[in-house]
Amino acid sequence: MILYNALKKACIYYSLQNALMINESVLTYSQLIAKVDHLASLLLKKASIGTRIGILLSNPLDVIISVFAINKIGSSAVLLEKDMSASEILYCSGILSFSLIVSKINEKFTTNTLNNGQIISNNSNNATHSNLTDAIVYFTSGSNGKPGE
Repeated sequence: MILYNALKKACIYYSLQNALMINESVLTYSQLIAKVDHLASLLLKKASIGTRIGILLSNPLDVIISVFAINKIGSSAVLLEKDMSASEILYCSGILSFSLIVSKINEKFTTNTLNNGQIISNNSNNATHSNLTDAIVYFTSGSNGKPGE
């Protein structure tokens, strides 16, 4: 939580100043903290303190947001390669004991369940891992690398 607390303090003093500038993307401290808080609230639906959470994102801003959000909820991050297959993710989740994966679909952080290599959306729209382009949080059991229930 140290990282998040430092960001929160910086937001008090510099809320309208630029916090991150990567390529064409710029976020002020207040925008960054809003995105971090939003993702943290989504993560808390599936995670608890001490949970290891995989990050499967290609956009550096999204990675930074995810690291702060994971830190905020008292969990730890595991960085993954963006081009990993669903079977590689499940294998790594068993070895590295992470139980959630942060990624993106349609530019929104949402929660989804990973089941047999498919992402089962909360709104009944299914997508395979190969369709991942932009943030979802999908769930595995963490202890054995098999999809959670």
